Amino acid sequence: MKTVSAKEMKAVLDHGQELVLIVDVRECDEVAEAPLLSPRTPYYANLPLSVLQVLPETEVRMRFEELSGMASLRLEQVRVILSCRSGGRSSRAQEICSRAGIETENLEGGHLAWQKAKENEAAR
Repeated sequence: MKTVSAKEMKAVLDHGQELVLIVDVRECDEVAEAPLLSPRTPYYANLPLSVLQVLPETEVRMRFEELSGMASLRLEQVRVILSCRSGGRSSRAQEICSRAGIETENLEGGHLAWQKAKENEAAR
């Protein structure tokens, strides 16, 4: 399974070189309390692991196609990056996506690593 570091993801977002969809698989209340990106970011969505785990594979694919569409993209066009608090849930979500035929990357260290990378950037 593919992974991406917080530093790599920040570079992708800063340079806008790639079409990306970031899916946060934490629970809705966790995301509301501490979102990875601004909730108004068109390529950032929340789809909790607890929901993914109960969906049939065909519906998993449909949900990801919907999320891509909300960012005015097609699923086949985007680099899908999954995130959670520390990387465990997004790793399980990655397995579910793989079975549904969706290629994804897991943000190493999740939200915690992302926050640390942003703090390090701000300290410079």
